[in-house]
Amino acid sequence: MSTAPDQRQHIFAQEIRLSSQSASTSKLKWVAGAYGFTQNLHMITPTFYGPDYVQFDPASGAPFTTIGNSHGNNKGYAFFGQATYSLTNQLDFTAGIRYDHENRGLSQYTDYQKDPAPATLLNPNADYRASFNAVTPKFVLSYKIQDNMLLYGSYARGFRAGGLNTNATDPAQVPYQPEHSDNYEIGWKNTFLDNKLKFNLTAFYLEQHNQQISTAMDGINALILNVGEMHNKGLELEVTALPVKGLQIDWNASYSYARYTSLLLYSADAKAVVNYKGDQPINTPPVSSMLAAQYTYDFVGSKQKLAAFVRGEYRYLDKYYFDFVNGLSQPAYSLFNAKAGISSKNFELNFWARNITDKKYVAYGSFGTFLLGSPKTYGTTLIAKF
Repeated sequence: MSTAPDQRQHIFAQEIRLSSQSASTSKLKWVAGAYGFTQNLHMITPTFYGPDYVQFDPASGAPFTTIGNSHGNNKGYAFFGQATYSLTNQLDFTAGIRYDHENRGLSQYTDYQKDPAPATLLNPNADYRASFNAVTPKFVLSYKIQDNMLLYGSYARGFRAGGLNTNATDPAQVPYQPEHSDNYEIGWKNTFLDNKLKFNLTAFYLEQHNQQISTAMDGINALILNVGEMHNKGLELEVTALPVKGLQIDWNASYSYARYTSLLLYSADAKAVVNYKGDQPINTPPVSSMLAAQYTYDFVGSKQKLAAFVRGEYRYLDKYYFDFVNGLSQPAYSLFNAKAGISSKNFELNFWARNITDKKYVAYGSFGTFLLGSPKTYGTTLIAKF
């Protein structure tokens, strides 16, 4: 079996915002707005069943081709607002709310072709319609312990609209439902030594409900289905230091413990749907970190504000998986990058190198297709400013 889909889409989106004056000394600061979009989608999906397909289905009459034709019309709008009020000189309270509404429409039919005969109608045209809406709030309480130290806690509700599968063979599997998340976060932000040292620490916990996952309930036809419930908790650290004039050192690191509490997927071994509870999400390394150091030398007295700089980066990514059954993975790896150049008010010229050690790793993988990460790469960039 093979396929060569042709998908074309046109999207128009617009957002309008109004806000209070940023320089205002009022205890109340606010922002409000509206968003809207339209999307037109046309997709032709031929699926070629070669001669060997008869080994899978002797009665199929392969070789032959099925051609799926689908046309989608989607539109939606949202209204949102958020306000922050200073309860005291040290305590701020933020509340926000958003309303989303989306309409999705899909018309599709399927042709059958057995060469050299012309294509004939296999499945007549079917129309599908679905509407989704949600109200998502956000709350933040922040307390300034002193001028250089802040504590905060927040809660936000997330929403991802449902949709219509363009390649479903079962009408019941054409629509899929919205995905929701509950996001909790507490943080501690600090600056020390006359702003020469910044230290931020954040703890988070989120729950994803009815997660939309591209999977196949029969092992063949991949669809977007609501089959996942996931919990994720972790820590994020951010440190910035200015030890001497011109030198800046940045370090950030994150740790997350993400596991599915329910994950219903088709198992080729069991030839049935199995709950892969306890598996890790794809493309999510439990530990990641970046350490960067940059030294900038300013030419004092230069009318063009001429400066020279050199920068080095070290990035670390822990082991991550490419499939939801956690069978295919990329082991942990490290990357080294560097950049040096000169800059002024009107231009910047830099020379850079990425993946200096030529580390070989898989950056992305899905349904048996894998993409290697970029090899050792050198280049130069010229930036002009007007």
